[in-house]
This record gives sequence, structure tokens and C-alpha cells, in this order.
Amino acid sequence: MNETLSRIVDSGVVAVLRGVPADQLIGIAEALHDGGVSAIEVTADTPNVADLIGEVTGSFDDEVVVGTGTVLDSETARTALLAGAEFVVSPSLHEDVIETCNRYGAVSAPGV
Repeated sequence: MNETLSRIVDSGVVAVLRGVPADQLIGIAEALHDGGVSAIEVTADTPNVADLIGEVTGSFDDEVVVGTGTVLDSETARTALLAGAEFVVSPSLHEDVIETCNRYGAVSAPGV
């Protein structure tokens, strides 16, 4: 968990991808990576978010730290983590999300 947090901080910026069409996601992620961004968040309200997280993590190995945001419940957090997300961002405090992240050893960033 500490390594993931360090990688997020070292990136200097987390690119938040919200509403990005699935067929453009990898191209956008590649452009971000080429531009020096190594932390990418795919929002949980994106259709098929688990598949997209898996695609991004599979395309960059350890070069990019991938997470998900706008997470409101533990089920969504678990789905994202099982798909390969390394961090979870919530817009507010959801203790069940934090507990799920702790269970999976992932970074949780509640918006409080």
C-alpha cells in the first residue's frame, strides 16, 4: 500500500478519466503516459469499468498505477480491486469502502 501511495505522489498528478469512450481509453492512457503521467483513475461510473481497468493495467504493467474513483460502496470497490485497481477514491466517507481497501491492501482516499 505504501509503494502505491508513493507512486501516486511521485506522479505529481492523477489523471481522472470520466466518460471516456472504451475505444479511446488506451490511446488516451498512452498519451498521458507519454506525457509523464503515471497515475490514472478511471471513474466507477464508467460503463464496464472493471473491464477497462483490466485493459489499462494489462497495457502498462508496473509503469502506470491505476485506480478508480467515484466509489460509493464496498461492492464497487471490490470489483475494481479484483480488476486490478490499486487505489480507490470516494467523494465522501464510506467506511465499508475503506474496510474493503484495507482487506485487499489497497490505497483508499475518501473525500473528507
